[in-house]
Amino acid sequence: SATSKVGQFIDLTSMPWVGGIHVRHDLSRPQEGVQIVFVPPGRVVNHLQTVPTSLDFRKIKTLVFEQVEELFSRGYEEEMLTILKLLPTSVQIVVCAPTAIPTRVELIERWMRDPI
Repeated sequence: SATSKVGQFIDLTSMPWVGGIHVRHDLSRPQEGVQIVFVPPGRVVNHLQTVPTSLDFRKIKTLVFEQVEELFSRGYEEEMLTILKLLPTSVQIVVCAPTAIPTRVELIERWMRDPI
């Protein structure tokens, strides 16, 4: 992945968590020192339901919802709201969308914390 390539120059470690397999697969890989986990909202909720202790939201500094218009169109809004409610208020929320979503702008602005 691009993060792995960049990480070799700036000491950045990432790991993808994907759906379609049991959460034990995610947890079986070494996680110590991982700074970025790429995970869709549905997979986060799956972790919370299956192994609630697998995610420590207190350690998260920034949460990025990438391609948010795609997440909305696929019905992930409820999962995204569940995640946002569980995050400490100190977590920076970043929302990325290549196109404007006029019907969701107000909602997205309420979610973001310390936007860049």
